[in-house]
Amino acid sequence: MIFLPLTYIFGVTLGGGIKGAWLALPVYVIAYTTMNFLKFRSVSWLHRRI
Repeated sequence: MIFLPLTYIFGVTLGGGIKGAWLALPVYVIAYTTMNFLKFRSVSWLHRRI
């Protein structure tokens, strides 16, 4: 939901080509890592029932 639209925006819309498409990968990894870190830090995941 994040990576493919970013690839299209950076590569095609902004005219970055293959370098723009590859630029989407670190942006995605940083966003994904940040979301996981914030979720881990909120401690709400400790109260989930399995």
